[in-house]
Amino acid sequence: MKSIDLKRAFFDTVRQHEFASPLEKAALEEDMAAWTRYLTQAVIKTCQSLGWQAAAKGQLIWEVAAAGDSKEPVVGTKVKEGQILCYVQTYYGMEPITALSSGKLNVIAAKQGAMVEKNEIIGFIA
Repeated sequence: MKSIDLKRAFFDTVRQHEFASPLEKAALEEDMAAWTRYLTQAVIKTCQSLGWQAAAKGQLIWEVAAAGDSKEPVVGTKVKEGQILCYVQTYYGMEPITALSSGKLNVIAAKQGAMVEKNEIIGFIA
């Protein structure tokens, strides 16, 4: 995904009535706290629509190293659509998390071994 796509997705979200009306009202009333809260909610919704998410609740496993420490990938790592990026260890097994698009990892939002909730954003590809 390119930055222009991210920008379009954000503007599409902000233009939705659930965000546009409260943002306009807060701006006209010069209520910066409310404006910031609504804008943050729009950013979160945009990120949820573009990011990759945990498939289940459990422990995030980016890699399993036989020797040394296991760790999350480096930002900037190239990935391909469909590539397994990590796993979520649940009480019933390991759930693979695959890349929704090709690109570079530009944010790693959850560390190796972190407990994640189902649908929690764990990273972004651009």
